[in-house]
Amino acid sequence: DDRLFRYVLPMERKFVTPDMVRAGTALGALELIEAGVTTVADMYYFETEVGRVVDKAGFRVVAGQTIADFDPPDHRDVDGGFALTEELVAEFRGHPRVIPSIAPHAPYSTGIPVMRRVAEWADRNPDVPVQIHLAEMDSEMEWCARHHDARPVEVVERAGLLRKGLICAHCLHVNDGDIARMAHAGVCVAHNARSNAKAGRGIAPVEAMRAAGIPVGVATDGPMSGNTLDVFS
Repeated sequence: DDRLFRYVLPMERKFVTPDMVRAGTALGALELIEAGVTTVADMYYFETEVGRVVDKAGFRVVAGQTIADFDPPDHRDVDGGFALTEELVAEFRGHPRVIPSIAPHAPYSTGIPVMRRVAEWADRNPDVPVQIHLAEMDSEMEWCARHHDARPVEVVERAGLLRKGLICAHCLHVNDGDIARMAHAGVCVAHNARSNAKAGRGIAPVEAMRAAGIPVGVATDGPMSGNTLDVFS
């Protein structure tokens, strides 16, 4: 579970640039098209570049600009993340296929104050979807319990961000109470079966979420985590 902070994030800080994002997005677009995928919800860095490439490729994307406090490649502080989001929205608001999105990374990498700021921003921009990684791993559960004596879904709810249309990636560690909260709020879930299997993190209660009326989409969590963007493989 520490591979994110021990390996992935330091590597991204060193190597991820706008040029790399453009090249990677073009390769990803090719794989998605070959795999028959026509719509993708993305959360990454330099997301305006992602939107431009996908626009040329011709399919649909919910392009989520990451906001986090772990010194990501494209912003040194949260203010910088919001500024990049504003640029993304300014370029693509109203586009027929590229939907700009604000994407607080996860509860543990933003905290309640930043999530509250995102919620307030989203209130002012109701046409912009919000994406977040949620209830993904044991260390996240431990962080929420230690800092807030709560589960991740409850933490997001306290921040005012558990709301209709919120795209929640993973939702592996959700119990009946969490699912009831999510269903009442009207969130959506992106289910990353291959990624969760690769990391040995468990199996999301997809049928329980669907039975509660939560829309669940099939996703990959990206090639770093699941080796492929082909959901059918």
